[in-house]
Amino acid sequence: MKTLPKDVEVVVNHYLKAFNEKLPDLVESFYIGGSIALDDYHAGKSDVDFVCLINRDLEISEMKIIEEVHKEISSKHPKKVLDGSYVLTEQFGKLDEDIGPTIYFDGKKIKYDGKSGNVGIVTWFILKKYGITLVGKTPEHYIPPIDSNDLVSYVQLNANTYWANWTERASKKFSVNGLLTLSGRKVEWGVLGISRLYYTLHEKDIVSKYDAGKYVLERVPSKFSRILKEALRIRKGESKSYYRSPFKRRKDTLLFMKHMIHQFNDKTDLDQ
Repeated sequence: MKTLPKDVEVVVNHYLKAFNEKLPDLVESFYIGGSIALDDYHAGKSDVDFVCLINRDLEISEMKIIEEVHKEISSKHPKKVLDGSYVLTEQFGKLDEDIGPTIYFDGKKIKYDGKSGNVGIVTWFILKKYGITLVGKTPEHYIPPIDSNDLVSYVQLNANTYWANWTERASKKFSVNGLLTLSGRKVEWGVLGISRLYYTLHEKDIVSKYDAGKYVLERVPSKFSRILKEALRIRKGESKSYYRSPFKRRKDTLLFMKHMIHQFNDKTDLDQ
């Protein structure tokens, strides 16, 4: 069984203790996913992604208590962001269009709607294959077999919606999104984010952003090697950049993004 990084273990134990004191007998199971489950956790940078299975519907007053618990944890552990969803047994393992509204804490506040949350086919896949169980039964007990074709369909849709829109907004040089793409954090987000989808498209599996970047680095035309190495450098927290100009780096990021998005609509090999 995988173990949590020590700094994460401290925060999660504090959270579970506070939660159970204020809302006892509510948690059915509690899981850690995301970068921690995929062995790509970076202290001070990675969120702590969780899914909490609860055994009944919540009142509005109880949602406020959950938000208070999170704020308590955030005040005592300001460098750790707990980010996750509270779902019912009947929602667990459902595809995005079937799951319905979920309770979600986004690191700052509680949301309750059909658009928010970190649950869906990607989360279920990660939990089922790589997830860390801290309370209750393992994810396999609740999550039915996942059709890899559904996973591939999801990443194709995500590439052509979220990432296509992200790239279009970032291409407007003097817009807020265009300026934000001058930052290393946004370069990493875009380059490694689309790389993860490409890995899933071809391998029907999910890996960390870092491993996906290395995977794509071996398969792209050499003109994209520099921006991929830069994104991997940022992910690892290494100081020396492959670029002198953030404007050149943004240009290469956008060229790479457009090239990669095209792969989700093209049956030819990536290096064609």
